[in-house]
Amino acid sequence: MKSILRPFLILYAAFVAPAVVALDIASTDIAGLRAGMSVDEAEAALRRHAADFTITRHEITYGYSDGAVQYETPPILSRVMAKRLYYPGVAGTQDNFLLVFFGLPGEEVLTAMHRSVSGLRNPATRADFLKSLVAKYGEPHVAFAGNQYATWLADPRRPEVCFTMQNGVSEISSPLMETSQRQTFDDCASMVRYSVGSDPVTGFYAELIDLEGIIATHEAVQAWIDGLEEDAVRKREANAELPSL
Repeated sequence: MKSILRPFLILYAAFVAPAVVALDIASTDIAGLRAGMSVDEAEAALRRHAADFTITRHEITYGYSDGAVQYETPPILSRVMAKRLYYPGVAGTQDNFLLVFFGLPGEEVLTAMHRSVSGLRNPATRADFLKSLVAKYGEPHVAFAGNQYATWLADPRRPEVCFTMQNGVSEISSPLMETSQRQTFDDCASMVRYSVGSDPVTGFYAELIDLEGIIATHEAVQAWIDGLEEDAVRKREANAELPSL
């Protein structure tokens, strides 16, 4: 029986499509950058990728009140911009990163990133470009569909793209969580997504979204601000003065 089944099984295996597995967002990188990195770690990764980046940091603050006086939080790192010419000295080429950080002051971590590359010379075909992505990330859950996106999901049961950095997000934008009107994120995806606009591929966009990181850091910052406000109210109440009547 074994001698009959063995060649059949070998033949069958030759036609089985590669398995599509869930993306491990914690170990996934774009050009060496991963979710959860500190700003120093991320900037070091950028320098390893290319030494000639111009890097700028952007911070935000939040207001809170004791009921009478308005205060402002210490600054929180929000964005890092990194720009360079893809080919040194060649205008019209670019390799740019927009990195989203969030968390308590001094504890901010990378929660999302966007990379844009343009002006590639001797470009690869879209098919070969996808092969290189498969070699890096595995088989995608969506492979260059009509919108030219290839997408890898951390949980295929949660496929909805609720956060994206390809729709006008800038270095001074609010954290991604604050731009959402959603009440629940149960169907939202942590993901890597690539977009190409031509064949051959003269440029591309890539983004990585760490859904859990976005939610966790936003909740931590909100709790911190709430605590600052509660402390301010207690101090005001403890030092309240009645006016002369």
